[in-house]
Amino acid sequence: MTVCREFYGRYCSLAMFAARLAFFVAASVLLPGVARAQLQSAENNAIRVTVSQNADGSRTAYATDPANHRATATTAGPDGKTVGTIRYTLDEAGRYATGEVLGAKSEFRYKAVYKYDGAGRLSEETQSTKEGAVTVKLVYSYDAYGKQAGYAVYDGTGKLLGQTTKKR
Repeated sequence: MTVCREFYGRYCSLAMFAARLAFFVAASVLLPGVARAQLQSAENNAIRVTVSQNADGSRTAYATDPANHRATATTAGPDGKTVGTIRYTLDEAGRYATGEVLGAKSEFRYKAVYKYDGAGRLSEETQSTKEGAVTVKLVYSYDAYGKQAGYAVYDGTGKLLGQTTKKR
């Protein structure tokens, strides 16, 4: 449910935009019945922010800046403390191309590279160290209807660690 829709172009500075975003994040914490809050611009190239409440009580704020091909997802626990952040780069289609996954204190955890199939569905996620060594690769599969059917997990050497399939 959209709680509020404002226009970034109305504000003369990014600081004012950030202050309004902080208000909407706080409102989503104080209004437990509200699952989402949005602050966005009518222009396609402006920053769009969405705050979602997760099932465990944590909240994730997504800030997408298509003009600069960047996005950020920051998750805070029920206590309001940051749990982790992912800094994405976006491809020309606006999909996640890479992600840098950071912990609660902005410590590097891993880098992810995303690949898509001809239908635009996520087909692979490769996770690597800061130095570029592959640690895990996830390969997604889809059923005849285009719904995700499962995924396989490989280690850095390409050895299959396990796989899942969704029961229908």
